[in-house]
Amino acid sequence: MDDVQKENGYTAIAHTILEKMSQIKLSPTQYRLILIIWRYTYGFNRKKHNLSLTFLSDAIKCDKRQIQRELRSLEERKLIIQNIVNGKCREISFNKHYSQWVGETAIGETAIGETAIGETVKGALVKPSRVTIGETDNQERYSFKDNIKENIYSVFSHWNSLEIIKHKSLPESKKNHITARLNEGYTVDAICEAMDNYETVVNGDEYYWNHKWTLWEFLQRGLDKFTTDSDPLTNYRINKKQTSKQEKARYVQLPDAGGDW
Repeated sequence: MDDVQKENGYTAIAHTILEKMSQIKLSPTQYRLILIIWRYTYGFNRKKHNLSLTFLSDAIKCDKRQIQRELRSLEERKLIIQNIVNGKCREISFNKHYSQWVGETAIGETAIGETAIGETVKGALVKPSRVTIGETDNQERYSFKDNIKENIYSVFSHWNSLEIIKHKSLPESKKNHITARLNEGYTVDAICEAMDNYETVVNGDEYYWNHKWTLWEFLQRGLDKFTTDSDPLTNYRINKKQTSKQEKARYVQLPDAGGDW
């Protein structure tokens, strides 16, 4: 039987923090890191703790390079505070002052105090406006169209955070590539995890695949190859699959399908 009784340990999180965390847009890896940080700080009634990259890598089963990038992103967005103690220990604390957090939320776009539900806003978290009881169209927080819009932005934002090939804008014509994958049944989390896997492989010395795609090339040609179910971290590892120099060169020199955008 699973040992899940509070008597065996629990982590106390203020309700407001949970509500605000449900509103801010983070990558799947960033959410997992926050949970581990809570576990080893608030879970032991302390505000900060030494958490090494190796420890965090083992805790969430993620590559250390990816963890380092995600921690830096969380620090830039002021969700966590990092300090290097004595030149070697990484001391991390969670910033509970949510008014200081920076970044996108899934709540709304403010316009003179009003909120348009379903739009994206940058900056401090905001509350959605009240909906009129009895109006069928407002019974759900987001309409289908708004959900698609938010999902497209989540995929695009996560891709840029990986810094493989960053895109300054998302043209209307390119949104169709994301929408097509979402319509095929891929969730935002599944696409983001595939992106994380691709970034780990393309930048890892232990993997033979090192060709860099643009986002839309990845969605068209690489998504299926790098989903977690496809096990890319095993399939593309050099010591797991022996490849000739000619085959490795083919991946290095593989031409772009349509160039950057």
